[in-house]
Amino acid sequence: MRRQIAAAEILMAVVAVVVAVLLWRGGVRVDSYGPLLPGSPGFTTTYYSGPWIGGSVAVMALAALLAFDAARRNTPNEN
Repeated sequence: MRRQIAAAEILMAVVAVVVAVLLWRGGVRVDSYGPLLPGSPGFTTTYYSGPWIGGSVAVMALAALLAFDAARRNTPNEN
């Protein structure tokens, strides 16, 4: 039973990492603009959304906890 729970935790950790990457990508937006005046260069801005990136960090922390617990469940007890 312990190994089944550990396998489920590993699966949930992998899903959490995928969700964290999607959240991170949703929290970073790059916009490109053309030149404002003739002869001047265009420019690019990067917008970071705090709640999306914060959510990504929280989900990644959850993935780490799941992975650590799965590793703990797979180590033999030394009683």
